[in-house]
Amino acid sequence: MCIHIADRFAFQYYEWSLERSKEECRSGFPLLSLVKGTHAFTFLEIAQTLAPNVREQFCVALVKRFHPRAGALGHFTMTSEEQELVDIYLNHRYESDASGGVAMRPFGSQRERALTERWESQAAKKPKRSVIKKLVGRALQGYGTSQSSGGSGELIYRTIGQGWSVDTHIDFGNTWGPMVSYAHVLIPDGQAPIIPDVHICGWMGIAGQTQWDLFTDEEVGEVADGVATLVKWFSGCWQDLIAVK
Repeated sequence: MCIHIADRFAFQYYEWSLERSKEECRSGFPLLSLVKGTHAFTFLEIAQTLAPNVREQFCVALVKRFHPRAGALGHFTMTSEEQELVDIYLNHRYESDASGGVAMRPFGSQRERALTERWESQAAKKPKRSVIKKLVGRALQGYGTSQSSGGSGELIYRTIGQGWSVDTHIDFGNTWGPMVSYAHVLIPDGQAPIIPDVHICGWMGIAGQTQWDLFTDEEVGEVADGVATLVKWFSGCWQDLIAVK
C-alpha cells in the first residue's frame, strides 16, 4: 500500500469515526447498545454517569486515542481535559485496596457481575456457537458474496465497490465460552488490505475488538440481529469512508 494512500486513509478514517461517534452519542448509542459485550457495557455504564456535554467530549477523546497516525500527521491534538477522560475509561477496572495500593476490580460493569453470578449459579445457560452462527447466516442471507461457511467457526462475506472491496469477518469463537466478534477489512484494488479493520468498538475508540461475550442462551436471537444490523449498517456508509475528498 502506497504511503500517500495510508496517510489519506488515516485522516479520512479519523474524520469519519469522529462524526459517527458524535452521532452515536447524540442519539443515545443505538448501535453500540446492540453489542452484548464486556467493553461495550463498560463504556455505556461510564457514559451514563456523565453530563451530556461531557459525554460527547468523552467520545471525542476516545476516538482520538485510537488514531495516533492522524494525530502525528497534525490533524488533531489531545487536550489535557480529553486525556483525563481517557484515563477515567482506562482506569475504570482499578480501585484502591485496603493498603492504599491499586487492585483490579472483579467486574467492569454491572452487566458483567450479574451474568457471571447467573452462570456460576447455573441460573443461565451458555449458548452454543453453532446456533448463533446459523442465526447470523440466516439474517445475512443475500448480503455480499459468501467466502466461508460450512464447519468453519467463521463467516466471511465480500462486497465490491468502485476501486475497493470489503471483506466482512464474523468469528464465532471457540468451545470455551460464548463469544462473537466481527470486523470489516477494506481492500483497495491490487493493494494490501488497509489497517486497521473497521468495527464499532474500534471506530468509537473503545477497544481493539468488537465482541459479544456477555449473553445467555435466551439472547442468541438478539445477538444475531445485532451482528447483522451492524454489518448491514456499514454496507450503507463504507463508501463515504473511502471517498476521495
